[in-house]
Amino acid sequence: MLPRVMLIGDGLTARLAAAALGRMLPRGHLMWLAVPTQPAPIDHSTRLWPIAEAFHERIALPPEALAAAGACSHRGERFEHWPSRVAWSLPSDADAIEQGHLEAWLADRSRPLAGASPDPDAPLTRIDPVAYGRLLEAHAARMGVERRPVTALAAERAEDGGIARVIVDGHPLRADWYIDTVGTLSPAPRRSAPTATGLLAIGAPPKAGETLFRAASFGWSGGGMTGFAAGVERDAAIRRHRVEAAADPRAIIPVAQHRRDGWAANVLALGPAAFTPDPIAQIELALIHSALLRLGVALPAGAPVASERAEANRRGEAEHDAAADYARALVMIEREGPYWLAASALPVSAALERRLDLFSRRGRLPPIEDDPIPHGRWRAMLAGLGHAPARPDPLARAGLAA
Repeated sequence: MLPRVMLIGDGLTARLAAAALGRMLPRGHLMWLAVPTQPAPIDHSTRLWPIAEAFHERIALPPEALAAAGACSHRGERFEHWPSRVAWSLPSDADAIEQGHLEAWLADRSRPLAGASPDPDAPLTRIDPVAYGRLLEAHAARMGVERRPVTALAAERAEDGGIARVIVDGHPLRADWYIDTVGTLSPAPRRSAPTATGLLAIGAPPKAGETLFRAASFGWSGGGMTGFAAGVERDAAIRRHRVEAAADPRAIIPVAQHRRDGWAANVLALGPAAFTPDPIAQIELALIHSALLRLGVALPAGAPVASERAEANRRGEAEHDAAADYARALVMIEREGPYWLAASALPVSAALERRLDLFSRRGRLPPIEDDPIPHGRWRAMLAGLGHAPARPDPLARAGLAA
């Protein structure tokens, strides 16, 4: 029998889950309880990664509807003082970059790494998060998923730490399993995950054709955000964001990066409830899209069995590891200031060391399972950061290796 599922939360993650599960489950099998949710970086994400196309196709949300909500293709990201005074660009089609393009660019960085402008038929790579949330909610409603605002919710635990039932505004409700996008229902313990970004000021989404990122002594700015090290005063962050964006921020969010197992007992922790990536990577939407695509492949019947939970957690952890490595590599530059001092103290995983070593020697990347970052983007980013290969690899040049 198909399960009855309860979705908890009211941010962008909950709207993505409502649209996905509304497509997967029969009408009446999903109850969406929109409890108040603390602001999170995911709710301000604008970057659509290549996996977004597969996700929107799975939930039958056509590109025309996304374009009507403001989704578009943009040139990519441009990095200034990151690490040197010579600016470099990471184009939106970086996932299609081949070894020959990379070698030509390394020989002459005054030329574009890829096309000067994206193909008009290229996948959508940017969307306004507010418009995206409205579109997803309306799409879920057409599939019979009703958003039910609630003011108070409490959970009664089962012996295994899962949820026996929830008390919603004084009324007891039960489900086969629960999706937690808030971060308070999962029985899995939170584990800290180090990040240099401890405070985030968020302004308006960028409108320019290319998102500009700048590194400075205080931290970084770009994508409508300004990132600081932990311990920065709120008023100081507001003043700095005002200088960087010529406007007051819409939100000041403390960033405490953490992880927990996605599946624990009968609770699936999704999005920021499971993993808070460093916002500098702009990877939040890709991780949500990927997690929901995996859920669609292995939708559990009733409460998930141990083997299903173990496989979901293994793949989710591998994906989170790769996303954390990508964010770590982005801040491996030499600059003065408290943010960069904190960044230099971050640990480097064995997988990232392997990437850096293989790329610097041969211009290749090792195959990493469930890596949300396309290999072409990894190569372009590492080259832009100054990790030039010592010698070209014949297999990579021939397009026969990652």
